This record gives sequence, C-alpha cells and structure tokens, in this order.
Amino acid sequence: MKTNVLLLALSLTLGVPAVRATPVPSFYRAEQTVTGLVQDNAGSPIAGANVLLKGSTKGSQTDAKGQFSITVPDAKAVLVFSFVGYAPQEIAVGNRSVINVTMVAVNKSLDEVVVTGVFDPRTRLETSTSVSILKTKDVERMAATSAADYLKNVPGVFVNAGRGEIANQLTTRGLTLYPNAYSYNYVSMQEDGLPVTNINYATDYYIRPDATTARIEVLRGGSAAVTGPNAPGGIFNYISKTGGEVMGGEVRAKVGLEGDGRNPYYRADFDLGGPLNKDKSLRFNLGGFYRYANGARYPGYPANNGGQVKLNLTKTYKNGTIKLYGKFLDDRNLQYSFMPTQGWAEQALPAGFNYTDSYDMPSIQMQLPRNGQTVDFDSRNKYHSTEQSIGLNWMHELGNGFSLALNTKYSNKDMLQQGSQIVSPFIPTTNIFYILPGLAGRFGTYTFTDLATGQQLGTFTRLPGQPIVAGDKNNFPGVNNQVLFMPAFMTRRAAKESMSQASVSKQLKTMRFTAGMYYGTTTQTSDGQGTGSGPGAATIQDRPHMIGISLAATDGKTYQVTNPQGFMKLDEGGQNTSYVDQTVTSVFFGHDWQIIPKLNFDWGLRYEMVSNRGWNATTIPTNTADAVTFGGFDNNPLTLYDNFGGVPATPINYNIQSRYMSYSFGLNYRLGESQSVYARVSRGGKSPDVNTLYTLTSQFLVDNNTGNTLLQNVDQYEFGYKYTSERFKLFVTPFVSRLTNVITVNNFRNVDNTSYVPPLQHNSFITKGVEIEGDVALTKRISVRASALFQNSVADQYKTWVANANGPQDDVLLDFSGNKTGGVPPVMYSLSPRYTTNKFFAILNFNYVSDRPANTPNGFMMKGYSNTDVSMGYQVSSKLGLQLNVNNLFSQYGLLEWLGSGGFPANLNRDRITPDYVKANPNDVFSGLRNMPRAYYLTATYRF
Repeated sequence: MKTNVLLLALSLTLGVPAVRATPVPSFYRAEQTVTGLVQDNAGSPIAGANVLLKGSTKGSQTDAKGQFSITVPDAKAVLVFSFVGYAPQEIAVGNRSVINVTMVAVNKSLDEVVVTGVFDPRTRLETSTSVSILKTKDVERMAATSAADYLKNVPGVFVNAGRGEIANQLTTRGLTLYPNAYSYNYVSMQEDGLPVTNINYATDYYIRPDATTARIEVLRGGSAAVTGPNAPGGIFNYISKTGGEVMGGEVRAKVGLEGDGRNPYYRADFDLGGPLNKDKSLRFNLGGFYRYANGARYPGYPANNGGQVKLNLTKTYKNGTIKLYGKFLDDRNLQYSFMPTQGWAEQALPAGFNYTDSYDMPSIQMQLPRNGQTVDFDSRNKYHSTEQSIGLNWMHELGNGFSLALNTKYSNKDMLQQGSQIVSPFIPTTNIFYILPGLAGRFGTYTFTDLATGQQLGTFTRLPGQPIVAGDKNNFPGVNNQVLFMPAFMTRRAAKESMSQASVSKQLKTMRFTAGMYYGTTTQTSDGQGTGSGPGAATIQDRPHMIGISLAATDGKTYQVTNPQGFMKLDEGGQNTSYVDQTVTSVFFGHDWQIIPKLNFDWGLRYEMVSNRGWNATTIPTNTADAVTFGGFDNNPLTLYDNFGGVPATPINYNIQSRYMSYSFGLNYRLGESQSVYARVSRGGKSPDVNTLYTLTSQFLVDNNTGNTLLQNVDQYEFGYKYTSERFKLFVTPFVSRLTNVITVNNFRNVDNTSYVPPLQHNSFITKGVEIEGDVALTKRISVRASALFQNSVADQYKTWVANANGPQDDVLLDFSGNKTGGVPPVMYSLSPRYTTNKFFAILNFNYVSDRPANTPNGFMMKGYSNTDVSMGYQVSSKLGLQLNVNNLFSQYGLLEWLGSGGFPANLNRDRITPDYVKANPNDVFSGLRNMPRAYYLTATYRF
C-alpha cells in the first residue's frame, strides 16, 4: 500500500506515468458523464426537470422516465436540479457517476425565470414587470380552441375566441378599438422571441400551440414598449421545446365531441428530441400535429383540418449556443359566423334556434368568371393558411463581460379565403338589397327559391317610386321575411417577411448594459376583398340553404338574377387589390443597475421607425346591369349574375412614415427573500397596421392620414406587490393606461349610392384598474389558483358620426366623451381549484366576465357570462397517461361580439345603436357571436 502511494506521488511530482496496476482515483479525473434519476417524494419520476451545470449555460432535462445524462468538466462540478413546483437543489458531483435526486414540492409555480420583456433573464420576484407564465403542464392540461384561448386565465387580458381557432381578439388594460379592432392590435404575439408577423394582420392564422410548446410567457404593458417592436400593450411569447441530452419524446392521440357532443374531433401531436452526436453538444427537437374536426358548429364539411411540423437543431459550444429552427404550416380553418340575437336587453336566440347551429356558407363548388376567364371557388377551403419559415438564434459570450444575441427569421406566408364573411340579416324590403348587386334599375316581381329543396320561399315586388311589397304567401325560415347576406368572398393575401434582432450586452459587477437593433420587412399583396365573387342570399337556419332569385320584369322578360349556386354580380374582379411594403427599424438601449442588494433600477429607450409604402386599387365597373343587350360572360342578357365586368382603378398610392421614441423606467425593491414591490412608468407608440392602410382607397383619405395623424400613444403607470412562499403566492398590480389619437373612420353612402367619408375624429381612452394573481397550497394535494381584474375604462374623448338618409346633408356628429369604453369589462376573474396525487389530477377552471358596454355610445350592456372547464388525468404507467377535458361544462353562452340591426350594410355601423335607438327599438333582431358550445375531449399521451 505504501509502495503504491509513493509511486503515485512520484509520478505526479515528476510527470511520469503511474504504475498501470494503480488506477487514478475518480476524484482526479477530468471530464466525466453523470447519469441519474429525478423523482418526487412519492417516488414518481419527474419528466422535464432541469439539470444545469452551475456557473455555465450547459444543461440537460430529464426524460419521460425521470432519467438524465450530463457531461461535467471535473469532479468539482456542481449540478443544480430544478422543476416548477419543487425546491431547487445543488449537488456536488465529487467522485460519483450516478446521482439520484428526490425533489420536494414547494409550490414554486408562480416564481419562474422569465425571458420575455427583460434584457436579461430573471425571476418574477426580481422583475419590475407584470408577467405571467403558463408552463408545459398548464398548456397540456387545457383543451384550448386557439392560441388566444390559452390566455383566458391571465389577469388583465380579455380574450374573444368566438371565431374558433383563428381570427380572435385579445386586449389588455383597456387598450381596444372595440368593436372595430380585430386580431392583436396593441400586443406582439411571438414565437421564440420574434413576432409571428410584422404587420399585425391575421396574426393567429400562423400560430398553433402543440406538443412542441414548452411554455407561454405573458407580459402586460410596462417594458413591452422598449423590448418589443410596435407593441406597447404587451408581449405574448410562445416558447418551443429544444432537445435534451437524452433521447425522448411523446405522442398524443386526442379524440373529442364538439358542438355539445354532436361533432367529432380527431387530433394527433408528437414531439421527439435528443442528442445527435457523441458528446451531446448537437441536439434536435421535432414535432407537430395534425387535426381533423367538424367543428363546434358543423357547416356540413370539416371546420378545421390540417397541421404543422416544427424542427430545431441546437449546437452548444464552449462560449455559446446556436439554434436553427423552422416551421411548415398548412391548415384550413372556419371562422364561425354571427348568430341571430333578439332584444338588446334579453340578447337571446329567437325561438327555434340553437347555440350549436351553423350559419356559415354551405358546401359550394363553382367556377366564377373573372376578366374573361374562370377561377375555381370551393367554400370547403375556408381560410387556408400556409407558412414556411426558417430562423437562427445565436448566443455567444465574447469575453470580458460582453455577450452577443442574435435572432433572425424569414417566412413565406399565404392566406387564401374561400367562403363568406359578414354573414348577417339582409332585408329584401329595402332598396340596398337590390342596389348592392347592381339591380337598381330592374323592376318587377322577384321570386326567391330554396336551392336545396326547390321550394318557393316567397316574392317581393319592386316598382319605381313605390315601397317594396312582400308577397302574402311568403314562407321564409327565420324572422320577418329576412334572409342572410352570404357573399362569396375569394381573397388571397401573400406575404414575405424577414425579421432580425441583435443585441450586445456588457455585464459589470452591479450593472448590465444592452444595446440592440430590430429590423423587419414585409411585402404583402392582397388580391382583393371579393375576387371573382358577389353577394348571395341564404335562408336563416342551421346550415343555411342558398337562395335562387329570378325576376319577372316590367319589360315582360324573365331574368335569372343568381347563378345556379345562388350568387349575383360575379364578374367585377378584385374589389380591392392592394400592395404594401412595410419596414420596421428599431434601435434600443437598456440599463439594469443593482443600486444596493435590495434595490434594482432598470430603464430603456426604443426609437421606432415604421415605413409603409403601397397602393390600393378599387374596381371600376366596365359594364352595367342596365345594358339591355350586354350578355356578360355567357353572352346571355337574361342571366344577370355575370353581366358585369370590372378593371382596377388607377392605384391610390400612399407613403406613411411613423417615428417615435418609447421609454420605460422601473424600480424593484426586495422587502425580503419572499416579497418585493415595484413601480414602472412607460410610454409606447403604435403605428398603423395594414387593416388601417387598406382603407386608404381615395386621395382624400391619403391626404388626411399621415404618419403623425395615425400614430397612437400608450402611456402606462403600474405598481406591483409580489409575495412568494412555499405555500402561498400573491401578485397585485394596480395600473393606469391612457390610449390617445384613436381615429374613427365612418363610411357612408351618397344619394347615388357612391361612398363618402365624413371628417375623421380623434379619440382617447383612459383605464384604471388592478390585476391580481395568486396561488395557495391548502394541503399537499389541494391547491387553488386565482386571478382577477377590476378596471374602470372611460372614453376621455369620443366623437362619432351617425348617418340618417343617404348623403351628408343630415349627418350628425355625436359626442360621447365621458362614457364607458365599449367592450371593456369592469370585472373579470378566474378560479382554479386543483387536486393532485402521484397519479391523478383534477382541475376545475371557472372564468367570469362581467356586464360591459356594447359600444362607447353605451347603447346597451352586453350580459356578463361565465365558463367552467374541467380537466382530469390519470397516469396509468410511467409512460402512459390519460386525460379527460370538458369545456363549457354548464353550457353558458356569452355574447362576445355583435353586429347592429337593420340588415347589411347598416349593421356595420355599431355606433348608431345609441340609448335612444335602443329605447325606440327594444326588440330588434341583431347578430351576435357566442362562445363555444360544450365539448368533450379524451387524450392519451405516451412518453418514451
């Protein structure tokens, strides 16, 4: 023994090899691999736990069996084990090659490290922002119907997911243009730190959470003004999984019954990730989904069918990481239509109607004439969204405290709409019903026939200078001889986008400085609102039937007004052909200063330059329906539906430049290990998005809309109290937000039916409120999560025009300043009790939205509503889990959105529904968009 020790000492001293028979103790070995098992105190494996080499960015994750593998540089290495809801542990490696860890639950679910809205990662307790996190298990245990639907439990966020999987609305802290704002006007929807799209049009057409989604971080207000492009209201960041050091994955099979158990739903998700080389420095993650579903309201063909595939490759090297990622999306989705609603106070469905009824276009396949040729139309395509994108994320330590971060992405997006929109009551006893499809000079008796059954529904007689008379034997389903406005829209919007964000940071002892730049470009062409299309009429019933219309004219001839599928005025080409080239250039600077150990000060500036150059061209008819001998596409003067033609007008060019400086200042003070307080003041700008730009169809509108006139400002002040302990978490955030320079644009009609725009109005809104988020562990198995929002939103200034008869001579400018802001609920809250054991969980998720003004004129109050979802799961084995979800358990149908009464197009001007109007017409029938009917889902998850 002494000989061996002496030989070892001599070899170490002289640098000669030791005797082969005497191995070097493992304590002195250099690089080594450590494996092990991570489990909870009940002995169940913990999948997805983080294993980090302390003092570095190198890490691993446990697989479905709780197993991990990581390579450490030497025996002095220390591993940090962490997982949401459990106390982190630091364990020195020493001479061990196997380390098994038992983690203790401490309810840490509301105090994770965040990367959204900050210039350097930090915990929620350390940030001076209002941010929430939806973790992997939160996402998995919900049966959300859209990307927005995942956010309904986040305080301060109002979600309208009534359209289905796409085209939803999301607002924060009273920042809304309701009811004229769609999509995500003031916030940035992001994937892995970059916007889904630059131009904020149809954002959620291109984002689908699936098994590759690791978590969702939700930042409201605050630092979003300086950390996100053109997003003063918040950042919603959907973060993807990356491959760990151990190969593993999961497969999910989901079946369901939507539409209150009527309509089948099928979906499959998969996710696979792991190392690709021996030293495990190169890893991959591959996943996606495919879904086929008849929908919450079955239109007679699948409402949602398609899917996506996502892939990322991550290379870790000595001084950083490089991630290459890509996505392929090919999905078809229906936007659910509005439903007949009766009475401004009752807001109920008329007798004979059901909440599961579909009022969308039936299955229509036809060829439409356009510019002497034909185009194919198929309503089963619905909204067909495709995207191919590729990106690169690079993080590198430069040395001496400097680091570099680069995130860049290129995408090719396309959206083809074939179907209908603005489905709403249309009244054949009004002249606009005949003027819109070019029948102004066609008089006589119009006969309406159900094209599905062949049954005659009724007649309307229209003579010059006389009221339109309905036939005495009319038998229309629905209400008061009304039909549905059912236009056949065929629109294509194709966009090519690139976006890059680069920053350099310098870390000092108590300070960190970050400077960077964001650059994004988008070119989008829109081949028209209504390409090769025309208005149609349909019956008001579940799965409407298209209506054929013929005319026994006063000239003694009989004309076919609609084509065999029920549409009129077909060959006008693209009503709106548009092009926009947008460039967003931002430079930003952030400074974080740890003034004393308990007090942290951070501030940032962002200078944004948004350039929009483009044009809009509106079709000019080349022929009129009154041309007696003009036969149109089929050379037959008696088939009126194709006796039209049109060419785009000379394009109306615009060049709108917006430049503004945003700022945000925050202080965070730690009151102790478990609590902190913060304060923040921010100002951000919001340049116009393409939805606004598409309305610039006249030189008058271009001349009166510059970058300055369209630029909106958002000022926000917020304060926060945060408390976290092993059993209780609480976050309270009072806030004030002010939105200014909101433009109201009205489009009215002259006596000759041409359109005009009255003078634009510039409005502002102020909202005061408090957000509350909490989580309490009552026992080891029972916990409750809750969130709430209390707010008071007022139109600081609001003026809008109301038209009376056609022409501007009797237009009235109404002033509703001081009214409650339309669409902003004063109270929202959610309550989620949870019961969890080693193998079983049960969650009851209750959401409530209070009564809220329907519009800023405060014409009526939209009724409050609640929604209850149930989720239960059982872990059959270490690999197999089952989960049952029931959405809208008690079949509560809230009114989420509405269109006015009076039929199309009068219903589009919702500001005309004033208190006086409601008082005079209390039982009007209008259109309402409701939340999803009850649905059942069963999911089997196999992890390997």
